Amino acid sequence: MFDCWNLAAASAAPAASRRLRTVDPHKVSEPRAFVKMCKQDPSVLHTEEMCFLREWVVSMGGKIPPATHKTRLEANTKEEKTDSKKVEENIKTDEPSSEESDLEIDNEESHDLFTDAIKLDPRLAILYAKRASVFIKLQTPNAAIRDCDRAIEINPDSAQPYKWRGKAHRLLGHWEEAARDLALACKLDYDEDTAIMKEVQPRAQKIAERRRKYERKREGREIKERTESVKKAREEHERAQREEEARRQSGAQYGSFPGGFLVESW
Repeated sequence: MFDCWNLAAASAAPAASRRLRTVDPHKVSEPRAFVKMCKQDPSVLHTEEMCFLREWVVSMGGKIPPATHKTRLEANTKEEKTDSKKVEENIKTDEPSSEESDLEIDNEESHDLFTDAIKLDPRLAILYAKRASVFIKLQTPNAAIRDCDRAIEINPDSAQPYKWRGKAHRLLGHWEEAARDLALACKLDYDEDTAIMKEVQPRAQKIAERRRKYERKREGREIKERTESVKKAREEHERAQREEEARRQSGAQYGSFPGGFLVESW
């Protein structure tokens, strides 16, 4: 399909034929799965982690497929129309059409390809982000969040994991988390796909406003309770002082005569 793959196959053919009997089938199947994945999604080749592979292909006279601004999986994701108020386990779908069935099969195949690629090299953050995008299409946002978390652990400066995790939170109705992740994704790498931000941001702002309103009410109640407590303590203190003063005055009156007897005046 691409010159780089034809070149790689041609250059490797003589050596492979000489060592065919000694090559572990598992070691062959993994690169084959990775090559298939790259053919399906050439954008993987343009990541920083794949710099060594690009250099090797170019040094052998091959050509790297140009990077596309949107991968096929991302383009498909923009077309999704999911009721974001429903969580993953409550999603209801109509009877799928033949096109939807084909798309589901395609997503399953993509999932398998990315899974094989992750097994080949579990340290590539972009692979987890790509598989997370497939999980979004399969409407399994919790799995997408797990993959994005792993991708962020590997490379916290990549925009893709935040983007797909934001979309996963959107599916789950976690509007504040979605807005935070999508905003960070745009900050790291501007994305023209701003329609989802227009949906998420107002909802997140409403939630934040309700939270601030609740916090203000809670703080008001706490201030009122503290004020009443201080007032009550002051009143108790003043009453105790008055009682003490009354006792002192009573003691002084009886103590002014021997034996405490009052002298009746005639």
